[in-house]
Amino acid sequence: MSILTKENADKLKAKKGRVLIPAGYDEIGESAFYEREDITHVTVPGGVRRIGNMSFAFCLHLESVNLPDSVEHIGFAAFASCLALAEITLPSGLKSLSPRVFDECVNLRDVAIPDGATEIGERAFLSCGKLESVFIPNSVTSFGERVFGGCRFLTVICDVNSRAFKYCKENGINTSLME
Repeated sequence: MSILTKENADKLKAKKGRVLIPAGYDEIGESAFYEREDITHVTVPGGVRRIGNMSFAFCLHLESVNLPDSVEHIGFAAFASCLALAEITLPSGLKSLSPRVFDECVNLRDVAIPDGATEIGERAFLSCGKLESVFIPNSVTSFGERVFGGCRFLTVICDVNSRAFKYCKENGINTSLME
């Protein structure tokens, strides 16, 4: 297993704000890009299965991330306080969202949880003030506490018979039913 460590990540220089992580890694290690202010866009190569805890946390200028479908796990607070993060496409292989994964991503607007994911950790989207819509498939059956705390404008798109619908009703979150 090959892990991109903080020491190796620090050697990857952003070109016009963009970082292309080279192929050959299975995991982006814990805090690998923590507090990197030179990054606006990141492309993670295919084959990476895990994004470690706080890997991109406090990358204040990070606007977008391209994740391959090979990613199965995104760690605790991996993108926390990425204040400029406006878009991210979650990979189809993702099984769960760890606690606080997008905590304080204040510009994040829309997220689609992939079918096959089963869990959204506590405070995963805490204080994402501009979050407008999250699609949650029926496969998600476990929700942590305050998953959407502070998301005033949020509408969750889900099935009326899903655990997501029940969670939203229990927590006063607007829903829109899937067609």
